[in-house]
Amino acid sequence: MKDSTIERKSWVAPDLSCSLLRLETRVTMLDRSNGGTNEMEVTHIAMGEPSPAYFTIPQGWTEEPPSQVKAEAAALNGIALRPGCEESGAAMDRVYNSARARRSQP
Repeated sequence: MKDSTIERKSWVAPDLSCSLLRLETRVTMLDRSNGGTNEMEVTHIAMGEPSPAYFTIPQGWTEEPPSQVKAEAAALNGIALRPGCEESGAAMDRVYNSARARRSQP
């Protein structure tokens, strides 16, 4: 949007690792007309550990490593993976496999 200026105001919560609580974005065109406004605001925060149900794989679904999900999504959309994506997929798989190993330990 080279014919405009963008102003952003943000509010964060220092006690929550500076999580973003509110964001206002205003676009003003060079002729000073309003190019639009977007507002985002957190409406609820629940402190504590999330429910394990959020991390349960629904029945009938399968768990796949990130690289496979990425490749299947690309194939489904009829696009090729960008050069270098194999390396990032391998890195994501290492994190994924490490997390799975920790979950399976008693």
